Amino acid sequence: MKYRRTTLATVACAAVLLTTACGSPEPAPADPPPVPPSPTWGPISGPPIPPSPTSTPPPAPVTPPNPASADGADPGSVARVVLQLMWQIDTTRDRSFADGLTRAAMLLTPAYADAVKQTPPAQPDAQWREWQQHQAYTTVSTEPSPEDTPPDSTKTAHRAFVLTYTPTGRDGWTAPPIQQIALVTLQRMTGGWAVEKIEYA
Repeated sequence: MKYRRTTLATVACAAVLLTTACGSPEPAPADPPPVPPSPTWGPISGPPIPPSPTSTPPPAPVTPPNPASADGADPGSVARVVLQLMWQIDTTRDRSFADGLTRAAMLLTPAYADAVKQTPPAQPDAQWREWQQHQAYTTVSTEPSPEDTPPDSTKTAHRAFVLTYTPTGRDGWTAPPIQQIALVTLQRMTGGWAVEKIEYA
């Protein structure tokens, strides 16, 4: 109904204008309609730019402990330091996982240390190459394990640890923590306890 009223009004106005134009002089122009105010535009900009993500830099690599920091009179201390020396890996410094065991040589029995020296260098495997690609290093934790171990004697001791090491890349890459049970057998030597062998479960 609104559209019809508007159409009729428009026709009527047109008729009046034609009649006036033919029978009388042209009237003075009416005042122009008010100009609507120009819209106020803000600065032209593209789509909103999302904030740059904030990232926490990876922790700095931990220096492996000094083998001399182990208490030779405590088999648990010797075993823990050997595990830390073995598994605190830095692919920018180490050539393979075997380098960790070489670092611990002075805390191994002579027979174990000789076997380590005579073992040919291991070729990097797929895991090592992946870590190396990210210049990865590991953080290590060693916690006593409830695993049953034989009782100590005057010459032999056994210690079990929950060994956890986590690789972290210098480029921000991380991998899931790796956890194993380390079963360490030690012998009492003249200078104190030394690791005879390590088994993993």
